Amino acid sequence: MKDSTASVHAAEPMDEETGSVTTPIYQSSTFGFTRAEEVMKAVKGESSSFVYTRWDNPTVRRLERKLAELEGAEDSAFFSAGMAAISTSVLTFVREGSHVLAVRDLYGESYKLIHEFLPGLGVETTMVETTDLGEMRRNLKKNTKVVYIESPTNPTMKLVDIAKSANLAHSVGALLLIDSTFASPINQKPLSLGADVVLHSATKYLNGHADVIAGAAAARRDLVEKIKFVRRILGGTLDPHAAWLTLRGIKTMAVRVHAQNSNAQALAEYLSRHKKVAKVHYPGLMSHPQHNLAQRQM
Repeated sequence: MKDSTASVHAAEPMDEETGSVTTPIYQSSTFGFTRAEEVMKAVKGESSSFVYTRWDNPTVRRLERKLAELEGAEDSAFFSAGMAAISTSVLTFVREGSHVLAVRDLYGESYKLIHEFLPGLGVETTMVETTDLGEMRRNLKKNTKVVYIESPTNPTMKLVDIAKSANLAHSVGALLLIDSTFASPINQKPLSLGADVVLHSATKYLNGHADVIAGAAAARRDLVEKIKFVRRILGGTLDPHAAWLTLRGIKTMAVRVHAQNSNAQALAEYLSRHKKVAKVHYPGLMSHPQHNLAQRQM
């Protein structure tokens, strides 16, 4: 299924009872059962029944399945903000005594999470030059549990070689987590390049309408289950109405992103020739130092 089709139709079957072709808003905090045995199975995780919206919700679930389809993932988890997705995912895989290796060029709060917050929990962190794989290799340790990258970076548009970063992370048994917000699933498929968890601020291109704050993580099912366990504890679940707005927005993502790509390329080329502009940071330009990498992985 092509991205443009998956954005519209993936994970949204016609409702058998009403014939509705769009997902409704299940604005309910709790879900009922007719038998005590069904409750016990649901609480133990032995059934797929919904119990409590902080755990799971039908509207949110449809959105998670749609993103999984778009990212080529087995599953995904949605959150109340991009930083909720990032912090929950990182905290899922580290403990006191763990080491996190991250690139320096990160979204501001992501940098603060790793550089300032995690050390307070007894997690060792190292920040390396974003485009220097040699420095990344030299700073890997036996206790490295997470290698965290962002590509393209926000806002400097630097790229990190995803496949090579994944190989380095896996060489010490670590997971590669990547913030792929600036690319969106339309421009980049990190999981196909070896990344373990792909993260998004769904506020940006996934929703696209500036009326939602949301985040997401997509990965193998076993990794997503671990992330969702921590999400239940920390409470950063996405609200059903925000999930519905994101479902609505994601339907036009392919159309929007393709148009944005075209417009950005034209604008970057124009500005790169303008006598009053010193430098343009855009991977689509042949003058960008990582233009060839952009062609390979985006």
